[in-house]
Amino acid sequence: MQAVLQQHPTTTAPASQTGQSGTLLELAGITKIYNAGQENAFQALKGIDLVIEKGEFVAIMGPSGSGKSTLMNILGALDVPSSGTYTLRGVNVEGLSENQLAEFRNQDVGFVFQRFNLLPRLSVMENVLLPALYGDLPDAEARALQLLGQVGLESKSANMPNQLSGGEMQRIAIARALIMQPSIIMADEPTGNLDTKTSEEIMSLFREIHEQGNTVILITHEDDIAANARRVINIRDGRVVP
Repeated sequence: MQAVLQQHPTTTAPASQTGQSGTLLELAGITKIYNAGQENAFQALKGIDLVIEKGEFVAIMGPSGSGKSTLMNILGALDVPSSGTYTLRGVNVEGLSENQLAEFRNQDVGFVFQRFNLLPRLSVMENVLLPALYGDLPDAEARALQLLGQVGLESKSANMPNQLSGGEMQRIAIARALIMQPSIIMADEPTGNLDTKTSEEIMSLFREIHEQGNTVILITHEDDIAANARRVINIRDGRVVP
């Protein structure tokens, strides 16, 4: 993915590497229609225009069913829009091959989900190392141990997910998201299954991640969680609203 992006004259390195600001990604007229052409067709996104700069901490906020998770899936190249243009560092994502998109998801983006998405039969260490199985990462185990220390769980590297609390599982998910040293962290309702105190601890981790130079894109429906971001984008009924 990096090689492809570097071919474009407007491409720059991530803010975490350069310390510079600039447009990271841009959406223009993005729509998403599920079951298009059928009686049960549903338009989740209705012409989204959005620019996110390198190094931003952005919260995309809206009620259930507003389209915010669909938007994150498109931003993370987990789904494709029905129409519109998505450019990443000046490159049209639509023109990338499946292999290039997979490399983007593995190398450039770290995903954190509400339900943690840990594999139950793998240990904490093995879960953190999963993205490294598909990417080139020297000293992956040392990096994983470092991240487990950063999230306060180095002593539980051999534990299984069912031996952890919800907050601990989310910390492991965050460590896994960081293992490939991505420039973008995308988190979809990362505190949705957590109590207030644990949610505050998890958001403190996201603030630290942002301060280290990462772009953080957070999906939430909670005002107090969105307040951790530097900019809040409101979405309702598939549209960005003031």
